[in-house]
Amino acid sequence: MRYSVRTSRDATTEACTMTKDAARMTRAGSLPGDSADEEVARLRGCLNDLVGMTALPALWTGGEPSQIAGTLLDALLQTLRLAFALIRLIDPDGGPSLDIVRISESLKGTVGVREIREAISVSLRDAPPHWPPRARMLISGSELSVASAGLGRNGGIGGIVAGSWMATFPGETERLVFDVATNQATTVLQQAWLLREHRRVAADLDETEIAEPRRTEHALQANELNFQLTKRAEDALHESERNLKLTIDTIPAMAWSARPDGSAEFVNEHYISFTGLSAEQASGWGWTRAVHPGDLDDLTATWQRILASEAAGEAEARLRRHDGAYRWFLFRANPLRDESGAIVKWYGVSTDIEDRKRAEQELRRSEARKTAILDSALDCIVTIDHEGCITEFNPAAERTFGYRRDEVVGRKLADVIVPPALREPHRQGLARYITTRESRVLGRRIEMAAMRADGSEFPVELAITRIPLDGPPSFTGYLRDITERNRAEQELRRSEAFLTQAQRLTLTGSLWWKVSTGEITWSAESYRLMGYPTTVKPTVELILSRVHPEDLALVQETVERSAREGFNIDFEHRLLMPDGSVKHVHVVMQNVSGDGRPPEFAGAVSDITERKRVEAELRRSEAFLAEAQQISRLGSFSYLQATGEIVWSEEVYRIFEVDRDVRATFEVIRARIHPEDLSAFDAEIVRSHREGNDSEFDVRLLMPDQAVKHIHIVSHCQGAPGQLEFSGAIQDVTQRRLSEEAVAKVRSELASVARVTSLGVLTASIAHEVNQPLAGIVTNASTCLRMLHADPPDIDGARETAKRTIRDGNRAADVITRLRSLFSRKAFTLESLDLNEATREVIALSLSDLQRHRVILQAQLADDLPIITGDRIQLQQVILNLIRNASDAMADVYDRPRLLRIKTKREDGNRVRLSVSDAGMGISPQSLESLFAAFYTTKSAGMGIGLFVSRSIVEKHQGRLWAEPNDGPGATFSFSIPVQTA
Repeated sequence: MRYSVRTSRDATTEACTMTKDAARMTRAGSLPGDSADEEVARLRGCLNDLVGMTALPALWTGGEPSQIAGTLLDALLQTLRLAFALIRLIDPDGGPSLDIVRISESLKGTVGVREIREAISVSLRDAPPHWPPRARMLISGSELSVASAGLGRNGGIGGIVAGSWMATFPGETERLVFDVATNQATTVLQQAWLLREHRRVAADLDETEIAEPRRTEHALQANELNFQLTKRAEDALHESERNLKLTIDTIPAMAWSARPDGSAEFVNEHYISFTGLSAEQASGWGWTRAVHPGDLDDLTATWQRILASEAAGEAEARLRRHDGAYRWFLFRANPLRDESGAIVKWYGVSTDIEDRKRAEQELRRSEARKTAILDSALDCIVTIDHEGCITEFNPAAERTFGYRRDEVVGRKLADVIVPPALREPHRQGLARYITTRESRVLGRRIEMAAMRADGSEFPVELAITRIPLDGPPSFTGYLRDITERNRAEQELRRSEAFLTQAQRLTLTGSLWWKVSTGEITWSAESYRLMGYPTTVKPTVELILSRVHPEDLALVQETVERSAREGFNIDFEHRLLMPDGSVKHVHVVMQNVSGDGRPPEFAGAVSDITERKRVEAELRRSEAFLAEAQQISRLGSFSYLQATGEIVWSEEVYRIFEVDRDVRATFEVIRARIHPEDLSAFDAEIVRSHREGNDSEFDVRLLMPDQAVKHIHIVSHCQGAPGQLEFSGAIQDVTQRRLSEEAVAKVRSELASVARVTSLGVLTASIAHEVNQPLAGIVTNASTCLRMLHADPPDIDGARETAKRTIRDGNRAADVITRLRSLFSRKAFTLESLDLNEATREVIALSLSDLQRHRVILQAQLADDLPIITGDRIQLQQVILNLIRNASDAMADVYDRPRLLRIKTKREDGNRVRLSVSDAGMGISPQSLESLFAAFYTTKSAGMGIGLFVSRSIVEKHQGRLWAEPNDGPGATFSFSIPVQTA
């Protein structure tokens, strides 16, 4: 295959493209931060670079030395990411040397070719044959690492120098690429010099006009020279090929080449030794025998796609080692093209990535752990690069500063969370560290102000560390919002002041006792309590000298035992003060030293003299209370819903006739409740538990001797649902109830007598009122008859008498009219009245009767009810009738509380409503209208007049009276009237 000669620019472009592709593939596969994977990536990049370098001679064929040198420098500059590269070519004819230089974009503008030459002269001094392989070089104040090598045997052709910003340059892989490039250049440069010399001799022969013998002699000399040049070129080529093969066979990777159809043409020794296949076995498609069966189809398919694309590509698969073990490899292939662009060969490397695969898995775990740490960290974690741009912003930072991570990554830290007043100092500090490595904050905890997204500032504690990675520095900042801590510290100082004040107010001092040294520390209040000045050093002996003589033995024994065995101290004793007064103190001390160490106590001493006095007073008061409860037959109780604990006073035990040793429970209580009242009692307990309201009700007790007691229970409720606390009183009202029943009986008898008397009076009144006009009528009628029978008849007299008869008849009619007015729509007495007040008066009159029938009355009277206009007596008659009807409706109810509710409320349209609800048997929808008809009744002894009269009274007030069944048991009767009655 013949390769055409290309220009230096074309060769440079293709070489740079190949090395750029290799470098890009290297970077794409690298895993920053993982040393094992970085090594794999560097090795893979190195092999790709070597493939690129081995292709350079084909591009240099026929070129001039300066062109070859320029192409080589361009390739090295891009492949190794150099700051500069220089080749110095020595003229074999003794002429001046030629320097060819390439400078990176980062160095252009600040350093020129002259500065680089001067730096090489200063740092490397001697000629290329004596240049050191590695050195440090100072150029315009910046220190670079350089690598150098001679071209040709003993540097006879010249030398090459490469400079890099990296302090570790050249590494092993970089040195390998550098040496291979140098060897390739040496071979081609030798050929170029020989070719140039050959051309020069030929030109001399053509231009020299000399005699034939002389021309023949020159021709012979030219042939001899051409033979020697050819021989030297072939030797150099063989030497280069041998060095290249030796390099390829010794590099720690599998190198291979393939034909355009993808079949293997060459594998290096490393491949053979790893797979155990011979070169013949691996040639063609035999190499597939070493591929893992599970990866073979994917690998061959990928290889076919690469071949079809005619572009560089890569794939991953497992290869079988000679011992049968499989390891992961990365297969990377680059095409070699002729002058027409056709692919003539594929070069490739297979890099062991088993460690990288494991590292990737570990990296994923590490990333998961890092993410978990960042996400769960309570402190803000923010990382920035050397330019101050944010690279990480954890969830705690998002919550604290009010930004989302994607909003701030890439932005300047100073512009995001640093207050405007601190931004310039921040920038100056970062710039100072980048330039001089001088830090005033690294590794320290500092407090400063930070800024949220809304512009508000708050205090933070900040710790900054440098991330230990190569290259430009980056930093991690740990920030904690210390707003609460500052507030807590302020609160602590305030709390300490409060504690001192509290100790003074509560007469409690703190103390500390280290037994091993005898050291005792008192607070100011302890000194005051013990009666010593603060200048006195407290000791055990000093304390014992204050103890009351009667308590001295107990105190001394307690102190000695605690000092010896480490027991906690909690006891009370007396102090005898110098003025003869006695103090009671309570000492509590805890051993805080831990196991196996000498006791060390911390605690408090309280002056409980006043408490002792109060306790004595309390005991006397409790005795008086118990006596008073017994006299008044009134006991107290408490109940905790959460624990079910019930506490009775002594009098409650006496009322229930339960032994004092019996634990009070609802079962004990229910066992005493009268069977007829048990359901009502249970319902009231359930209601109070559900609603958390106060309650007041009466219930009967059935004692073991069948005697019946009446008790009145009042309870007060407080607390949240599920944590209710009830406290109240139970009074034995048996005697009062018997007295009330006797009074009610007498009252009923008196009412009956009064009704009879009233009926007699009413009858007499009616008779008196009617008899007078009737007597006048009879007299006038007799007179009229007598005048008519006279001869002649006295017509005028009879007429007058008849008129008087008519008058007396009208008088009788008027009496009847007044009686009928009670049931007619005639005018009635109007006055301003408070419906709530009128209702309370009716309730007061009815309460005794309701209690006798065991009716529980609940009044819910609206506070905002307006004053109305009406007949007070008639409206109270309506309310009384409704209350009695409700009570009568519950006469046969035994399975639930006899609950009667009276409720007033304000209605729309400037009206008021009063409702009476019962828990009786209820009413059927069919009888709703019949209820208000005259003489209709559902009672066995009723007359059916009450509701009829009540509706008449309400309608006189321009109102409405109606009934409706309840959702549960019973019915509700309501009337609604206007505030102003016309």
